[in-house]
This record gives sequence, structure tokens and C-alpha cells, in this order.
Amino acid sequence: MQVNNAGVSNRGSCVDTPMRVQRQLMEVNYFGHIAITRALLNSIPDDGAIITISSIQGKVAMPYRSAYSVCSADWVNQQNVGLYNKLISGQ
Repeated sequence: MQVNNAGVSNRGSCVDTPMRVQRQLMEVNYFGHIAITRALLNSIPDDGAIITISSIQGKVAMPYRSAYSVCSADWVNQQNVGLYNKLISGQ
């Protein structure tokens, strides 16, 4: 079993948050999960599972947390699309 539950956050408005911070949040909170999942995917047994824990901020944004909310929403949406694709392909 693999559990995806890692992330960093930042407090600040979208305008005041530098692009390097926005990119760092995406790198850790979005691409980090993808990199770890891809690296470990072949070692998860057929009856294994990937569990993704995300933040409610992916669905309901909070003031001054826009960068974090975007990362959470992207990750949750990718997991939902992946599950949907898996279900319709019959895999």
C-alpha cells in the first residue's frame, strides 16, 4: 500500500506570492505525488492500493491560500480522472 500525504503551504495573496513560491508548491504538492507514485507503481501488488489524502482546500479555497488550494485541487482532480479512466477501460 502506498499513502500519498505530503505537502507544503504558503500564506499570502496570489498577487503577493512570488512565482518561485507558487512553483515550489506545485513541485512538492503536485509533481512530488506523481513522481513518488510513478516510482513505486510497479512494486505495489495487484491487491494493493494507493491512498491519496488531500486537503478540503482543493474543493473550498481559503483566503490567502490560493497557491495551496490550486495544488490540492489539481491533485484531487487528477486522481478522479485517473479513477474514471481506469473504470471505463475495465482495468
